[in-house]
Amino acid sequence: LVIAATTKENYSWVKDLKVPGMNAVPYIADDLNTTHHAQQNKGHEAMMYHQYFYDFYDNLPDISILIHSQQMSWHVEQLLDQRYESMIFSLNHLDLREVQRRHFLNLRVTWGVGCSTGSINTTRVNEESGTSPEQKEMQEAFRANFNLYDIPEILATPCCSQIAVTKERIRSVPREQYLHHINWLLSTKLKDSISGRTWEHMWQYLFLEKAIDCPLEHKAYCRLYHIC
Repeated sequence: LVIAATTKENYSWVKDLKVPGMNAVPYIADDLNTTHHAQQNKGHEAMMYHQYFYDFYDNLPDISILIHSQQMSWHVEQLLDQRYESMIFSLNHLDLREVQRRHFLNLRVTWGVGCSTGSINTTRVNEESGTSPEQKEMQEAFRANFNLYDIPEILATPCCSQIAVTKERIRSVPREQYLHHINWLLSTKLKDSISGRTWEHMWQYLFLEKAIDCPLEHKAYCRLYHIC
């Protein structure tokens, strides 16, 4: 369990998780003296996720789950957040067999942000969007990170960069590519809030080579959390 955090954030709630064999690995954005840390506090959780993939590439667990530090957050499924204890319930009930089956997935299921609404049209480079301010930057961000000229027009996946991915899928990407993504986050002139948000729309392409990854909600709830 990789926890993207800052020194001011409290993630002690992870001690209440009951996932067999789970080891918590906090990655700290703003303290270079911690065991695991970002090279610089830029790019929000994306920087720390890529740093983890790079650091642990040769020593990965079967499944890596990467999350924000908050136990209660709107980033969590609304259904789980209202009925249960947010991330504690979500992770305790996460069916790891489904992660193995799909190889990569977002912990969030609903299409409400990222699929039915909030998907990205990479051709709209001159359009401001109040809900997705990163949209007009996505074409260049995608091109810079994946070295492609012909990029997908639509990028769609449930938000919000809390993900689970298998060892095999992480290693299907060359280790040096993670360093390339780190260096882009370090060097980009985009605002920190925007550069991190661009990666909310690119994880599915990195690990599945799919521009659109929006599984049917009712099936995903049932298979992933056993809410049927």
